[in-house]
This record gives sequence, structure tokens and C-alpha cells, in this order.
Amino acid sequence: MNKLKLKMSSGRNTAPEKLDPSIIAVREKVLALLANESMGSAMATISDILSETKDSEMRMGLLSARIKILRRRTEASRRNETPDKMDSIDNIPEPSERRDLPESLRIDLDVLKPVETEPVFLKILQDCDVNGLHLPKGFEVEVEPKEAESLIASNLAEPMEEKETDAAEET
Repeated sequence: MNKLKLKMSSGRNTAPEKLDPSIIAVREKVLALLANESMGSAMATISDILSETKDSEMRMGLLSARIKILRRRTEASRRNETPDKMDSIDNIPEPSERRDLPESLRIDLDVLKPVETEPVFLKILQDCDVNGLHLPKGFEVEVEPKEAESLIASNLAEPMEEKETDAAEET
């Protein structure tokens, strides 16, 4: 099958993405691994991986990658950059129940999984707004490590583990 230059047109406004960063990370890894494959083999690979995985984040990332590939194909079609269909008619594979992926398309599913991070528990030291949410002084909150670092650095919060260990030492 002919290769396409799959790029999004810059003239169109795309909807803002409201996906979880871990789903976006899985999608980008899948797209990077399948960047040199034809659209048909990339879609087949994604379908095969989808049939094997049960993890919801992984499935969402794979589906997001599939959507992005289809959007790129649609944009290429609008620019009349699609390959000649007659060239690829003779190359249609016969359907089978289960086909093994070529070695070049095998993807290690562990590579696609997002890195698990432990949440950090903080106590808010002064009234503040975080990501559009008002947090009052003394409020206890669970956040991701990156957000915790920024709150602690700006002296808006302190880790709760330190307070709990200090209380245990005093008794």
C-alpha cells in the first residue's frame, strides 16, 4: 500500500483535547511506534492490540490513536494526497480468523502503560486557587507529585506525612 504524508492542516481549528495526560502519552507512543507503517497496517496493529488488552487507559489511548490516524487520513483525502486505489486493489489480504503481526509491528504493551505515581497528601497552609478550584486554609488534599512540588515550592501547602510522623514521635 502506498505511503501517505499524514499531517493535520494548520488552517482548521481543531477542538481542544480534554484527555487525561496518561491517555495522551499512550496515544503518542503508539503513533510514534507506527509512524513508518501504512495506514492499513497501523489500523490492523491497533485493532489487534485492542483485542488483547483489558486496561481501560491503554484502550482509550489506542482508540485515541486510531481516531488521530483517521483524522489525518481524512485531511490527506481533502488535499487529494490519497494513493491511487487501483494500485492497492490486488494487494488486499484474504481474511482469516486470527493473524499474527509481523515482527516489525509487535509492540510491547508494558512500554505503552503510563508510569504509576503515588499521590501526595498535602495540607493547605493558606487560601488559594489550584486549577480553578478554591482550597481553604487547613484543607487536606490528594494531588499528583508534580502538582505537589509546585504547591510546596510556593509555600501554599506542606506534606501531611511529616506532620503525622512528628505527632507519632511526640507520643
